[in-house]
Amino acid sequence: MILIDYDIIEIGDKMNKNDIVILDIGNIVIHRNNGMVNYYKEVEGELVELTENELKEVEEIFSGSNNTEYYSEKLELITKQNPSLENNYEYLMYFFDFLERVIPENYHNNFYRNLETLKLELNFDLINQELDGSTSKYFYTEAGRYNTRKNELIMDVSSHQELLKISQKTENPEQFFWLHTNATLLHELSHMASSYYDEKACLSYCGYDLYPAIEKHFSNRGLTEGMTEVIAMAGFPGTIEIASGYYIEALFINQLIQIVGKKVMAESYFGNEGTSKIEDELNKLIDEPEIASVLFRRIEDNFNLRDVKCQQTVLANIQSTLVTYFKKKIESSYENKDFSELENSVNIFEAMLVTPEKLEVMEKDPHNYIGLDESIKEFYKLKEDFLNNKSVFK
Repeated sequence: MILIDYDIIEIGDKMNKNDIVILDIGNIVIHRNNGMVNYYKEVEGELVELTENELKEVEEIFSGSNNTEYYSEKLELITKQNPSLENNYEYLMYFFDFLERVIPENYHNNFYRNLETLKLELNFDLINQELDGSTSKYFYTEAGRYNTRKNELIMDVSSHQELLKISQKTENPEQFFWLHTNATLLHELSHMASSYYDEKACLSYCGYDLYPAIEKHFSNRGLTEGMTEVIAMAGFPGTIEIASGYYIEALFINQLIQIVGKKVMAESYFGNEGTSKIEDELNKLIDEPEIASVLFRRIEDNFNLRDVKCQQTVLANIQSTLVTYFKKKIESSYENKDFSELENSVNIFEAMLVTPEKLEVMEKDPHNYIGLDESIKEFYKLKEDFLNNKSVFK
């Protein structure tokens, strides 16, 4: 559809100030007079009435039904009725609106339920004050923390004081500070939106994770933090890798999205379903369940090793396994997808590879990650084979 605005258009002798929209059904003329709007179709220089179906199609376009609401009335009501949120209503509605759009509709109720009782401490008024970190209740190693059991979110003052100092070294200190502060808040709110506390069983569900884990395969904090970071980065693009504590996990999530799709990843995360659905999709590509099971244990192991300076093969084995699944995904898609769609997926996967350069930006020594280069070579062999098979799509 091409939209053309005309200041004055002469069409026949019926009217001379109109707008015209060129649709598949023809040139539609919009006539406005004393607050009334009528639609006509130009046929050989004359204006004719639209058919019933044509009028329905045009009115649907201009009714605003295709426009996205800023937020639902329910979301607005909940925010205004929670004393912990009401004072920062204008600031918070962007975050809540973004999450309402991201969360699959089937899981909105959990989000609303948590919002109704959420206790939020932004603490922005304390950032410029000197605090004794050793005794302050706000002293955490994280920039923010969400407590599933208490449904409480606290932004850490000490961490944001450090962020404020770092921001002064940038070209735009205020922009840098608020970009990363907002990303942190959205990260923690995403935890809130994807959490559920079972009081009877004393179990905390958060994203793909369950605590305390009944069995080891229920422990998926690394995967959960990765998905949470992907959501935060989507809400506030431009955050730098070194400011993210979960950047590697976010890269793995984005690789998984190219393999199993956003829908499965999002529903498993917001539905607190662990990795079972994701594993089912992976098993369709390679019918060896043990491979998928080991993949997620490795992602958790790598997450637990994030602050340990040692040589390891875990990260490389994760990426190699994901490349193998991606190869199967591409091969299985030859018959029902066009080349450009698959090429786009290959390019996205390439951008999400863990590389020595990205590790260096995060102040990690690439030499500690044994086998990483091999996993990258495996991907580029996949890409070469894919491009060489371009003729399959013609």
